[in-house]
Amino acid sequence: MLIQIFIMLLIIGGLFLAVKGHFVQQHAYFRLGSTLVDKEWLEEEYENVLTPEEQRLFLTSLSGIRMKIVGALLVFIPLSILILLHI
Repeated sequence: MLIQIFIMLLIIGGLFLAVKGHFVQQHAYFRLGSTLVDKEWLEEEYENVLTPEEQRLFLTSLSGIRMKIVGALLVFIPLSILILLHI
């Protein structure tokens, strides 16, 4: 019984982390997209210099992706163990 409660807490925590990661990633993508559209890109310049704010938004979107991956692992590993134990 105690093991099942622990596994359910892992699954619920993984779901929460995956959903939070999705919202963090989408928010950063929308803000980054709006800042890049406002910028004027010159064809003569081949350097894509991002401002510190744009770099922070990009790194935030990557951390959102990381949170989604860790959340998915926290959900699917215990679920696969439960399926194997019940077969």
